[in-house]
Amino acid sequence: MKINKLILVLVLITLFVILGCSNQEKEETVRIGYTPINTHLPLYLSLEEDYFKQEGIDVKLIKFESPNQMVDALIQGNIDLIGPGGPLGIYGIVDFKNNRKLKVYSVVGGSLKNPIANLLVPIDSNITSFQDLKDKKLGIWGGTIQWITITRELLSLNGLEIDKDVQIVGLAPELQVQALATKQVDALFALEPMSTIALEKGVGKIAISGPVESLILENSFVGGGALATKFINENPKLAEKIVGILEKAMKEVNENPDKYKKYLKVYTPLNDDLILKMPILYFKSCEDLNERDIEAIQKFYDIFTKWKVIDGRINPKDLLYC
Repeated sequence: MKINKLILVLVLITLFVILGCSNQEKEETVRIGYTPINTHLPLYLSLEEDYFKQEGIDVKLIKFESPNQMVDALIQGNIDLIGPGGPLGIYGIVDFKNNRKLKVYSVVGGSLKNPIANLLVPIDSNITSFQDLKDKKLGIWGGTIQWITITRELLSLNGLEIDKDVQIVGLAPELQVQALATKQVDALFALEPMSTIALEKGVGKIAISGPVESLILENSFVGGGALATKFINENPKLAEKIVGILEKAMKEVNENPDKYKKYLKVYTPLNDDLILKMPILYFKSCEDLNERDIEAIQKFYDIFTKWKVIDGRINPKDLLYC
């Protein structure tokens, strides 16, 4: 009888060990790239609210200063996906040139009321238009073909050319406000949060509000999230689960951005006062995109064809992970 009980105990112990090992094997690690800007807020929310942990997913968060470097890392397999605030334009370019190596699961954009970027100038500057930038230095986010091309389009619409009429100065986000304050540049094409930081520190003023929305795209979907196609193919259920988590977070941010702004303090160079004044852009999952949205994205991608960044036309529908 004692032997039978001993055997039963040993069997139960063995089962617990097997089940424990099985649970460990089910734990998944995912590598997510981001840049320290506010358009990744749904990612920050998901991390701080433990949405990934609740689904048994261990996140290795990897910070990048350059969008180009981040997308290169995705294509090369060094990360599995990019948060919802990555460079939508670069996704299209890279996918066009690299034969379907990524999929877009969401987009983020601004409006005339809540633009993605502003043209800033020093407080004592007389610059009030793009034409006033002739023979001047314009700071933009460095190391990204997306913002160089957008800047090229904006200048062209105002009769100016890069290098010939306006000198472009590429700057990492953390250097932009200081460059404007010390007048290393005459103007700054500033995305958030750098635009708000410059204004609140009193080192700059808005010369043109929302030039992308007012001159190029009223619905300015120029950011978004992307997954590596290889990661999707090798981990289809995990990829679906991750996107579901981020879709949930995007919906929550859209519905109540002020509630979740606090998480910007953890991942961006913002203090509490700046966070209160920080505008939050609007997120859309792939499933929520309508035909008008697709047309806006197509118009955006056509800029890269116009400026011969690619030798063809990008079809947004080819990129979508829906």
